[in-house]
Amino acid sequence: MATENFLPRSKPPFSLKRSRIMASTVIGSVLAFLVTLSPTVAAPQSLPTADALIVECGQAVTDMEAGGQFSSRAIYCLGLVRGVLETAFEWYRNDVMQGVSPSHSPICQPDDSLTVGRAIRFTHRYLTEHPERLHERDTVLVMDALREAFACP
Repeated sequence: MATENFLPRSKPPFSLKRSRIMASTVIGSVLAFLVTLSPTVAAPQSLPTADALIVECGQAVTDMEAGGQFSSRAIYCLGLVRGVLETAFEWYRNDVMQGVSPSHSPICQPDDSLTVGRAIRFTHRYLTEHPERLHERDTVLVMDALREAFACP
């Protein structure tokens, strides 16, 4: 008969209960640390105003004149103006398709010469001419700039 070597069981350095307590403490400490790094959850942010938009659209105009790509500072203006422009065009197309007078649309469909670049220039000019309105929501001022440039008859 073969003899088996039985090694005496050594006691683990930590008991199971003790290791769970230690793991809980470490996880709790890490979570507490991460909470201190996260931004404070407070009241919702207010909607963006045109205070920054005038600078961003000014940079977009400069970038277009230089003939290069848009800088990171101009990207917000580009996206906002394009979004408002596309929304206004869809509103116009919808009114025309439903037989509603285009005068109800925020802007009238101009010819194909209207590009996002031209719309950015109109927006920047409008913001420059109306500094008293820069505290207002940026989307409203972009729509007003386009409405002034392409008013329906």
